[in-house]
Amino acid sequence: MNLKKYHSIVDKIMAYEDGRLDEGEVVDFFQELVDLNILNSLQGSYQRHAEILINKGYIEVAAGE
Repeated sequence: MNLKKYHSIVDKIMAYEDGRLDEGEVVDFFQELVDLNILNSLQGSYQRHAEILINKGYIEVAAGE
């Protein structure tokens, strides 16, 4: 997907909150949040959404995290 058009994680959060990301971009966005290990810094709805994506196999958590 094309998340490169957003320059920072804040831009991506704003795009997600505004509903400007398609389904694939949402998956990539949440994978990035997991990879950057910042989910716990965000509100609980992000953590719940990530958990759903993890359980469905759309995103992965590195071993040991």
